[in-house]
Amino acid sequence: MRIVYTENVFADKRQNQRLVKVLDGLPEASLSVFHPNPYLHACLLDYTDGSSYDIWVAKPSAILVVPKRKATTQSIERVCNQICDEFEEGDVVEFI
Repeated sequence: MRIVYTENVFADKRQNQRLVKVLDGLPEASLSVFHPNPYLHACLLDYTDGSSYDIWVAKPSAILVVPKRKATTQSIERVCNQICDEFEEGDVVEFI
């Protein structure tokens, strides 16, 4: 999944830290940040069903949510909703 923005939200690298705070606020989930700047690479584990994701911000206008071994529809909806509701609303599109 990708969350795409019409503007270059991440041109300001402080937005990486803001996104980390939003993801860290997801209930019943754990976040590990591997690299915060200039790009963001994190891993999110959803305790509700064991789903996990890599989160990447490598472009200034998109967040890439990459499912790992297990990822349910309900969980990825929770993650995308958390980002769109608490960080900034964007277009959620399938990554091809």
